Amino acid sequence: MNKTLALASLLLVAAFSSHAGDRFSMGLKVGGNIANLSEIPHAKSRFGMNAGVFTECLLSERWAISPELLYSRTGARFADKKRLDLDYLALPVLARLRLAGGHVNFDAGIQAGWLLGARYRDTSDNSKTWKVRNAEDMEFSLPVGVTLSDGSMMLQVRYFFALTPVIDSPEYKSYNELLQISVGVRF
Repeated sequence: MNKTLALASLLLVAAFSSHAGDRFSMGLKVGGNIANLSEIPHAKSRFGMNAGVFTECLLSERWAISPELLYSRTGARFADKKRLDLDYLALPVLARLRLAGGHVNFDAGIQAGWLLGARYRDTSDNSKTWKVRNAEDMEFSLPVGVTLSDGSMMLQVRYFFALTPVIDSPEYKSYNELLQISVGVRF
């Protein structure tokens, strides 16, 4: 499945670049996640990271489409010095409303996330890890946010509204709660 996703992403970038000319840009981004899981007793927010590539294809002076391919770590931490790490390959596709000549942008779209790994870790002894068996393989969410851009540099803040549970057990259904802050550079 990873080879199929990589090939589809490459084809998407090639299709946009061959038809968009100067209306197409791409770049790299990196940032932090403030993540938690709903419905799990005693779960607290944790810091994770995100990194990947983005593209932007201008549809008009005011509208653009921006697909991205990112690595994103979410999860939660607990008072007993344990942490849940959920690692995703995320594919957000965003519609972008461009204001102030593209310097201020409002983004909204949909994101599919493929679970790469789910581990429960004892942070007092990193050698102790357990695989999470009831984590879902895919997750869908609605990202909404703001992108500030000065041309080649950008700053993004997004909140993700989870549509599907990431852990579905008889005791609870748990959803990702995620705030993402990223910086990026276009080339």
